[in-house]
Amino acid sequence: MARPAPAVPPPQAPATAGPIQWVRQNLFNTWYNSVLTVAALAALAAIVPRLVRWAGNADWAVIPANVTLLLTGTYPRDQLWRLWAAVVTVMGLVGLSAGTWAGAPRRWVGGPAAAALLALLAPLGGAARGWLLAACASVAAGHWLGRRLNGRHPAPWRRVLVALWLASVPWVHLLLHGLASSTWLPRV
Repeated sequence: MARPAPAVPPPQAPATAGPIQWVRQNLFNTWYNSVLTVAALAALAAIVPRLVRWAGNADWAVIPANVTLLLTGTYPRDQLWRLWAAVVTVMGLVGLSAGTWAGAPRRWVGGPAAAALLALLAPLGGAARGWLLAACASVAAGHWLGRRLNGRHPAPWRRVLVALWLASVPWVHLLLHGLASSTWLPRV
């Protein structure tokens, strides 16, 4: 004769813990977690006031005056278009990738686009602002195109996109470093 299976109580919904309970469960649940939490808080208490004092007393006027030098280093000024073309290429591929893989987080597009838009607030010249707008447009256009192409031909398009990423490595390298015997793309 078969025994009846013991009744298993239904799983209960987890109780919502308040902030103090969460801190106890996650930061002070063992002695070593307690030591690490106290040490991290002590380090923050020592660092944050000094960091705030430094940020308040620093001479920030050198940043706008040297922003191009800080962003591009000693790259020749007359060849900066190559650097921006590489940025636009990579941003376009980021947009294509985010549009193609629909399950990908939207921050793939939102993060770089927001960074480029925030950079527009930096004290850059007119050409740099134009290139930043081109990078933003490249992400948006790439995302739109990726969604359209992925909806029509998902499998082959994804292989093409991987090939585009692989082809972008030598393309960006060529853009940034140039050719020894070229007048249009001189070696840098």
